Amino acid sequence: MSECEKMKIGKEFLAHHKWPVALSKKDHDRCYCRLCYLPSKSDTFKVGGHTYVIPRGWTRFGVYVDEPFARHHHVWKSWANCFHGTSIENAKSIVEHRQLLLPRDMTLDGKKLQIREGHIPGEYFFFTTPTIKYAALDCYAHTYNFVSSTTGKHYTIKVALQCKQKPDSFIIQPETVGARQKQQTICPIVSNDEMEWKTQHRASIMPYGLMLEIQDADHISETVDNKTKTKQQVTCPNCNQENVWSNGGYMEGQDVICFYATCKKKFQQVTCPNCSGSNFWKNGDYQMGMAVACGHTNCKKKFQQIICPHCSGSIIWKNADYQEGSTTTCPYDNCKRTFQAINCPHCFGCNTCKNNDYTPGAVTTCAHENCKKKFQKAHCPSCSGVFVWKDANYTLGSTFTCPHENCKKSVKI
Repeated sequence: MSECEKMKIGKEFLAHHKWPVALSKKDHDRCYCRLCYLPSKSDTFKVGGHTYVIPRGWTRFGVYVDEPFARHHHVWKSWANCFHGTSIENAKSIVEHRQLLLPRDMTLDGKKLQIREGHIPGEYFFFTTPTIKYAALDCYAHTYNFVSSTTGKHYTIKVALQCKQKPDSFIIQPETVGARQKQQTICPIVSNDEMEWKTQHRASIMPYGLMLEIQDADHISETVDNKTKTKQQVTCPNCNQENVWSNGGYMEGQDVICFYATCKKKFQQVTCPNCSGSNFWKNGDYQMGMAVACGHTNCKKKFQQIICPHCSGSIIWKNADYQEGSTTTCPYDNCKRTFQAINCPHCFGCNTCKNNDYTPGAVTTCAHENCKKKFQKAHCPSCSGVFVWKDANYTLGSTFTCPHENCKKSVKI
């Protein structure tokens, strides 16, 4: 089996920074990109009584450990997994000197360790986290710009350590980066209230892997004539290969065909506004405006997504509270125009009306080429329930009985 490109780039990056090869442990090397660790595999495991969140998208390079110590203390079976965002220089020092330092400690070369700028003063602890999403924040993990001599590409690389940590040796506390005040979800699996682990017990932490998040910077942005061009990168759920669009060419929820000739299958992707997790549909069967439940097991909350017909901006409702046919205003500053959206009962395709010219109960012809069938939709004025006439056989102004079991009232539209 050929070696993953991220593993190759990672090795080149480590060689550039003179990583101590003698202290590496190749049988702990792992890659968690979408090709090496498939999306169908589990996101979590229970290890040492705590949830181990798989570091998807990262690549691990094994670090030598004291195996007699590990066996004696049952480290591999009973200690929890955690992460510590850092720099390649600090990670190298920890691995070479076999010691974890707290603020105010003295290094072997006589340097006194200080609390990093921006961190809470007076906190003389070593901090870890059960999720690499927190360890990867810019205030913890250092980002490096790296140009590969083998591929000629530009990469951004973040650094963290993966460790085993003895249960009951640390204090679990909330995040300290202000995410709760901003109502931001850092990780869709770990609660913001249990994001940090802190300890003064150095011996209770055993680093066993250097983690690198290797991203192709050429696929993120490029500067031409002092102008930055953005790129979007989405992984096809059918073949697990990256599809790249330049300058906002891809819109969430859009039905697209994979670029790769070996695949050419349809897919869609929408980010859940509740947990920030990506939701994928393989066969292009997600319809705009439909209320869907997030596919992540720790979320499962409903949301809706519609693309504004004026500016093509993606709009998402957290609580699936957009009602078909109702007028909404685009939230984007460069638009702010109103529109309506209804889903065809024949093909379930989303129909959008730019000028608020949809009238409840009016005969509508589906705009989708593979359908073009007529229908009518309206909302009951008593219960707000949606009812549909597929064959456009309802006459405006007539009286009918609401079909919803909790209503059954006689209404007129």
